[in-house]
Amino acid sequence: MSAETYIDPDGEERPAEPALDALTAALRSFGRATLPAGFDESVATFDEMMAAVDAMPQEVKDDLADEAARADTSAPHRVVDIHDQGWYLTGDGLYHADYGSSRGLEPLTLDELTAQRGPWRPVEPVTDADEKLIVDALVEAGQKAAGSVLVALYALFRAEAKANPVGPGRLLSGREGSWESAGLRHLAWDVGSQIAEKPSRFHQMTSLRLVDVIERWVTDPERYTEVAETLAYIFGHVADAAGGWDKVADRHLQPGTRWSQNGAAQVYGYLMSTAATLDTGRL
Repeated sequence: MSAETYIDPDGEERPAEPALDALTAALRSFGRATLPAGFDESVATFDEMMAAVDAMPQEVKDDLADEAARADTSAPHRVVDIHDQGWYLTGDGLYHADYGSSRGLEPLTLDELTAQRGPWRPVEPVTDADEKLIVDALVEAGQKAAGSVLVALYALFRAEAKANPVGPGRLLSGREGSWESAGLRHLAWDVGSQIAEKPSRFHQMTSLRLVDVIERWVTDPERYTEVAETLAYIFGHVADAAGGWDKVADRHLQPGTRWSQNGAAQVYGYLMSTAATLDTGRL
């Protein structure tokens, strides 16, 4: 058996990549709550990774199986149309719009979607190069990293509101219905706006770099990179490498302390949602 294969429960040798993809998808979509306490995928053996996937709740495994089945087709799982509306492929072969029922958007085939609301862009994972840009910027910010993220998001949502005051906007189009996306606007406007008024609480260059990268994610004509979950996933790794939340957030963003500002717990819950050092007692 090579490093690129594993033996499944039936004794068959199979490619390892889909199983590793399942683990990554579980982390990004469902957070670390699906994994054993203290599990670190960066150093785990493949057998340990497989055991972690196998131990996930059945509903999580069912969702991952659906995603894997869709990945076997040439059709993209998620797309963003010309109006910055997000659509996702379901088992019936149709694309359903995020909040489609409330917006009067009926399910469409990919051909219908192309004809009526094209051109569309596939939602794709963050590139290695962009992930490194984000990591480097956050590391440079140190304890101002969390504040810098919030200031960047505030700048992006403020610019979007001026350009498109009516529609839902493009910053959440990658997966508008996720809990991460649902709370992102609130964190930007209610917390990020306050930090933006205090330059000592954020790293200006980090915020500018994040704005540049995220703006490119949502405006690239060839692809779309989902913002809310991707940003939290990267931040969690940076926080873990730094030694936890205390190393990447100032005292005003430490939940439960006398200095903590309104929204600190929500910021912590979002940015640390996939971190191994997440302490649910601080939520």
